[in-house]
Amino acid sequence: MKRRNIYRITLVLIISVMAILVFKKDNKKSIVELNASVIYDESKSVITNIDTIDFVHADIAIDSYYKLRNYNLKAGETYTIWKVEFKHHNGTHFPNNRRPLQFSIWCELNDGINGYYSKEIK
Repeated sequence: MKRRNIYRITLVLIISVMAILVFKKDNKKSIVELNASVIYDESKSVITNIDTIDFVHADIAIDSYYKLRNYNLKAGETYTIWKVEFKHHNGTHFPNNRRPLQFSIWCELNDGINGYYSKEIK
């Protein structure tokens, strides 16, 4: 009987340790700040990925509501995007006579980590 109890306790301890190892959270951040540069000049945005990794499946937005989806911005490369290319989810383009106030990028990085960049446009 004693031996059986010791066996059960040992089995519970082994299963507990295995569960802790399997479900243990990683100390990595799930969102990291991207290294990018954006220059805006009344009609277009010039975006440079100054990071060492590609921004994959990026959503690029101005004023949070007008977006370009699924862009791949390669490390070290520069892209020019005209403000009329940005679309609201209802299909309307960013108004040509309006100046954007904020610019952002959300994207996928390696190992399931997401990246984020935001800049106020002055």
